[in-house]
Amino acid sequence: MVADLRERDWGRFELCPLADLPPRTATPEGGEGWEPLLTRIAGALCLCLEQAHGALPVIVAHSGVIRAARALTGGDFTGPSAPNATPLLFRAPCAGSGGHWREQPMFAERSLS
Repeated sequence: MVADLRERDWGRFELCPLADLPPRTATPEGGEGWEPLLTRIAGALCLCLEQAHGALPVIVAHSGVIRAARALTGGDFTGPSAPNATPLLFRAPCAGSGGHWREQPMFAERSLS
């Protein structure tokens, strides 16, 4: 377990409906600000990569951590939450491509029909 991959502390807004939360980039009263969250998650992700020794680390996290990973890789952190129980792969751009990180589901959705 990597302690710094914990969900964001929303302070006095903990357990409140999403509609009652302050803007994501604001610092909630008594809670964790957006920039400190990004710093914490960046460090935790680097630790996971280091501990994986070149393998692909598997990280299980809540949507706040996924949103932070999106922001850290240049993605849109303001969109919808990641679907529950769906493995996501964050792919780095190819060296020298000038591209951007990409987030993609690990498995294609399958129709039951």
